[in-house]
Amino acid sequence: MLSEDGSGEDDRDITEEAEGEILSDRNAGKYWDNATLDSKKARKIFLTVMLVIVLTIVIMLVVFLMQSPKQEYPTYDQIIQKLNLAVTMLSPYIHIKTQLIGQSVEKRDIILLKMSPKAVNRSLAGDPCHHPLVWVVCGVHAREWTSPLTCLSFIQKLGDIFVNTASQDGDNILRSLQFNILVVANPDGYQYSMSSPTRRLTRKNRRKSSCPDSSLAGVDINRNFGSGFNYGDDCYGQVCPFNATPCSITHGGEKAFSEPETRVVRDAMTAEVPWLSLSLHGNGNSWSSPFAYKIADPPPNVGSKWDLEFLAKKIFAKFGTSYRYGSSSGVMYRAGGTMIDWVYEGLGVVRSYNHELRNICPDHGTALCIFQPEVQLVQENILPEAWWGFKELLKHSYIQDCQQVRTVK
Repeated sequence: MLSEDGSGEDDRDITEEAEGEILSDRNAGKYWDNATLDSKKARKIFLTVMLVIVLTIVIMLVVFLMQSPKQEYPTYDQIIQKLNLAVTMLSPYIHIKTQLIGQSVEKRDIILLKMSPKAVNRSLAGDPCHHPLVWVVCGVHAREWTSPLTCLSFIQKLGDIFVNTASQDGDNILRSLQFNILVVANPDGYQYSMSSPTRRLTRKNRRKSSCPDSSLAGVDINRNFGSGFNYGDDCYGQVCPFNATPCSITHGGEKAFSEPETRVVRDAMTAEVPWLSLSLHGNGNSWSSPFAYKIADPPPNVGSKWDLEFLAKKIFAKFGTSYRYGSSSGVMYRAGGTMIDWVYEGLGVVRSYNHELRNICPDHGTALCIFQPEVQLVQENILPEAWWGFKELLKHSYIQDCQQVRTVK
């Protein structure tokens, strides 16, 4: 359209206005396009960062799961739980149960685990070779944490043998035996030794005494049995006899069987007299037999049953570890009131043995290293030798007492 003067300026103004709007629209489009691109780029960066974070967490989790957590010694309560679990797992295959046989000074339950094959014929109970009974007593001395752990491993190994009937190296003999296993004979002392770092070397039970040091108070249960009570030269610098010094770590109490823990073992073993008994301690590298309270030759009725040279040689051949063997007073020291002597003299059980577990510490290792080494080291170095030695002793003894005797007859 022409303006009044015919110059067409109105059209030019409109065109310029339109071009401005078009340019404005184009700039807006570029802005939004750029904004969209920036938004996509930010989202991509965000997703990348999140992916890196997630992958990092996953990798850390995998690494954590692949690492073996540091294993700890089981507490008294955890041991009872493990025993109950063993009963649940093995009940379909064998006769197994826990039995309350008494209580400690502080009224903790003393629990016995009983295992036997389902094929036991009660009418042949008078035959000493018909499923002979084996007793194993652990956890007598509070600080010897390796001892209850070893008893638990024995239960697991025996369970495997009872369940898996394919025999290895004559292990089928073990399926013909019955087992009474006392994992913690001194529950108060064991629990007390775990209650504080300053109490870890506690040895005795928790009997109150005139000793002013709480960690040294109590009675040494393995000096409180009747045979040779208050004999011995293991006073560790204290005045002998050891009963004269209540703070001595081998203080045996006022009289034989003064302690409920000792009476519990006495009464339970008297009710079910074993064919073979093993008192298991940590950690002195020995397999021994009576006598502990005196130095004397084996009585005539013993024959070769206290000769443990064969066992020491077998263990050395397999593991390369040297174990002392012989009478307890010979390989250790004279000690009165021990379980090993009472089982022989009080119950008439010839096959009464004591095992001091392997000491994996250097010659001048600390007491904590000796009695409470890392659990992983125990599992790798101590438990395999203890189990193998135990089962070889059982097989050798059964063949000697039952199979060879029956062959001669």
